[in-house]
Amino acid sequence: EVHPSPWHPYTWFIPEYRAFLLGPVNPRIYGRPYRDEVGGPLNWAEAVSGYAGLVAFAGACLALVCVRRRRVRPFLGFASVGLLLAAKFLPFALLIHQVDVLRTLAVARFLGVCTLALAVAAGLGLDRWLRRPRREIGLRLLALGGAAGLSLHGAADAWVVFLWVLIAAAVPVAAWRPRWGAVVLGAALLLDLVPWSHSLLPSGNPGYFFPPLPAFDRLRQEVEADGPWRAVGEDYAVYPSLLAVYGVADIRPHNPLAPMTYLRDLRAAFGFHPTMLRYFAPLNGVGHPFLDFLNVRAVLWESYNPVPAGWPRIDDGSTRMRLYRNPDALPRWFIPTRIDTVEPADLDRWVAALDDGRRIAVFRGIENPPPSVPAAAAVRTLRAEAGRVDLQVEAPGGTVVATSLLQPRGWTARSAGRVLPKLVVNGAFLGVQVPPGSHRIELRFRPPGLAPGVALGGVAMLVCGGLLLRRKAG
Repeated sequence: EVHPSPWHPYTWFIPEYRAFLLGPVNPRIYGRPYRDEVGGPLNWAEAVSGYAGLVAFAGACLALVCVRRRRVRPFLGFASVGLLLAAKFLPFALLIHQVDVLRTLAVARFLGVCTLALAVAAGLGLDRWLRRPRREIGLRLLALGGAAGLSLHGAADAWVVFLWVLIAAAVPVAAWRPRWGAVVLGAALLLDLVPWSHSLLPSGNPGYFFPPLPAFDRLRQEVEADGPWRAVGEDYAVYPSLLAVYGVADIRPHNPLAPMTYLRDLRAAFGFHPTMLRYFAPLNGVGHPFLDFLNVRAVLWESYNPVPAGWPRIDDGSTRMRLYRNPDALPRWFIPTRIDTVEPADLDRWVAALDDGRRIAVFRGIENPPPSVPAAAAVRTLRAEAGRVDLQVEAPGGTVVATSLLQPRGWTARSAGRVLPKLVVNGAFLGVQVPPGSHRIELRFRPPGLAPGVALGGVAMLVCGGLLLRRKAG
């Protein structure tokens, strides 16, 4: 329960969060990251996310008093609002509590963007200072002194004192030679942020985090034999994405950017449906044929749920975690036995009723698959690397190669220099239409937004370069 008082600013915030306000002023305001007990809010990762460096804090204070407000106000305002949100300023906290959509936001994670705004404001303040180092000297010394005093009041660590002495030394140096003043500030910035950022990295034996386990060694052997194959943990056995740490591909995403169509497939087949309330979701019903389509050959098991008939146990029985082989798992690329056309809204029902992993579905009116798939077609793997797959396809009458490769928009398929038409298989996966004959097919992956992103970045660099040259010419 909070009892706010207009005469006590600390009561304007929810107690366990108000320390976020001190994040930008000192690298050790909460202690030494991951060396000391957390002296601030929540955890180390979130507590220190509002820190941009002492040079940035000093520059922002300079900007506050020395730069025309219309230029710096948006950046300082954005950073201030972000800090108030993270610190649970009561008016903001009440608004968030009343609006269901806003309650889903982890506002502390926006502090990284707030530090960017603070850094931009600092750049404006430092630029003003270095361009006119002898003007408004009293006001600037007052701003720097206030910033240093506030910072050292929070934690007067010897290293922090040294950094402030170095920043203070930049004042007379800049008055003598502005460029050398910038060098001193750059040195202070590097001496501050490089050790600080290094302290945020975990240290110690990686085995303490992800210990080597005999069950995982056997699992890796299974998925590498005649592969590549994927694996999964049944029910809650092994959390999603953990297997990747051990070099094993998993089908369960633990990623807020996972394709929704893929999540629809997993939910329809296995009931896999992570939510805000159930952060890690179980994967049940692994006897479903969609597991075969997903190239899952090995399944880790801890629950008492019945094991599908015909699945041999392949571990040595030395641990409670059991390992089973799925004998019907399909390669990551294969020739389907049947192609069904479905409406997009009916995909969930089609997946739930699937009785053969070699059957695939395409969307009616969107894809144009062949009317049938010749039984004589065959596909063989020539090379399989990350983002690069070469296949040899024998298709006397033309065929479709179905895959369990996600993000079909990012894949291209070529044969003898000619681009082959693609299909979206089962709502989320790559399919390729192959003409009659013998073909070497090259599959290559490029993230769909890579080219536009590089182009926009290049345009932005050209614009910035043009503005810089224009400014120098003027």
